[in-house]
Amino acid sequence: MKHCDVAVIGAGAAGIAAAITSARAGLRTLLIEQDQQPGGTVVKGHITTMCGIYVNSGGAPQLVYDGFPAEFVYALMKKDCVDAPLRMGRLYVLPFRTNSFCQLACLLMLAEKDLKIMYSAELTGVATKRNRIEGLVVRSDSELWEIETGMVIDCSGDAVVARLAGQAILPNDVTSQTSAIMVSVSNVAGSLKSPDRRIQIMLALQHAVNEGTLAREAASVAFMPSLDTDSIVLKLNLGVIDQIEFLACQGKNSQEIKFVSELIMFLQTHVAEFKRSRISVDAFPVLERSGRCPVGRCVLKGSDVLDASVCEDAVTRGCWPIEKWDAHGRQHLRYLPAGKSYDIPAGALQANALNNLLMAGKTISADDDAIASARVIGCCLATGAAAGEMSACFSCIS
Repeated sequence: MKHCDVAVIGAGAAGIAAAITSARAGLRTLLIEQDQQPGGTVVKGHITTMCGIYVNSGGAPQLVYDGFPAEFVYALMKKDCVDAPLRMGRLYVLPFRTNSFCQLACLLMLAEKDLKIMYSAELTGVATKRNRIEGLVVRSDSELWEIETGMVIDCSGDAVVARLAGQAILPNDVTSQTSAIMVSVSNVAGSLKSPDRRIQIMLALQHAVNEGTLAREAASVAFMPSLDTDSIVLKLNLGVIDQIEFLACQGKNSQEIKFVSELIMFLQTHVAEFKRSRISVDAFPVLERSGRCPVGRCVLKGSDVLDASVCEDAVTRGCWPIEKWDAHGRQHLRYLPAGKSYDIPAGALQANALNNLLMAGKTISADDDAIASARVIGCCLATGAAAGEMSACFSCIS
C-alpha cells in the first residue's frame, strides 16, 4: 500500500483499536508494527490482567466503555471462559491469557478488508510540509517504503512520529515510573490463590533479601493472577539502579538472567509449591511503564484524573488511579472518587503543530500524573478507538 488514508504506528492495544476502528469507517488503513505479531507490551511482557476497564462504586463492578473496547473485552472473556472480573484490593481487573489477546487481535484485524499490516517494519522518517505530515518512510525486510498518508495515529508508546517530525515532547520523570519484568512460571503445585500463603512467601523473600541471599529486587515480587491453575506470573518491579543493571545483564546474555534464575532457584528450594516449577520462557523483556507524550492541543493533567473531570469535547474516558512506581520499585496509588471516571478531551489526542497527527495509548498528551493512569490496557484500547473515530471525522472534513 503506497498510499493510505490512515497510517497507524504500533500494534499494541491502542494500535489494534485504532486500526480496526478506522478500517471499519471505510478508510484504507495501514498498521505498521516493528515486531512479528500484534500485542506490543501485552504479548511481549506476558501480561495477564487488563486494568482500567471497571469502576467500583461499592456494588457490582461496572464496565466503563462501550464500542470497540467493550467488544474486545467481551470477546476476550468468551475466548477465555471468564465470567466476571477479579477484585484486587479496591480495584477490579480482567484476567486473560496472553495468547488469547494476540489471537483475538489477529482474528479481528483479518476480518477488516480495508486494513493492511506491515510486521517487522520500522518507521524511520516523516516528511512534513507546513503543518501536515505528507509521507512516511518505513524500513521492512531491508527495503525502504515511501508511503503517502492522509492521517497518522501514533500508538508507538514512544512518540516516534512526533520525534521524527521534530515536534515538542512533554517532560517526563522516569524515576516515578520505573520498569518491570514479568516471569511466567509453569508446573506450580497448588493455586497460590490464598492471600495468607502469598504473604508468607513474600515475607520469606524479604527475609532472604535482608540476609543478602537474594538481590533487593526480589522483595518487590508480586504474584499476578493466572487462568491456568498450574502456572503463575511473577512481576518484578525494578528500581532505577536495578533497571540499569538488568539491561546490562540482558545485553550480555539474554538466555541467563542471573537474578531471575536465583529467584526461581530460591522458590524451588524453599517454597513447596515451586519445587518442580520451571520458567516458561528464556527471555524477559523490560516493560516500560512510562511513554513519551507529545505536546497536544491540550494536556491531560493529574488533577483532571483525581477530580474525575468532565469536559465538553471528551472523546473517551479513563478510570484507573494514578499508579506510580518509585526508584525502589514500590507502588504508590492515588484513587479517583469511588465509582467515578474522568473525561479525556479530543485535544489530548491531537498534536499541537501537525493537523493530521493523532496520538493514542501511552503517547497521548498528558503530564506525568495523568499518563500514570491513562497508560493501562483498558484506557489504551479506548484512546486507540477514539483516535480511529477521530481520523474518520477529519477525513470527511478534508
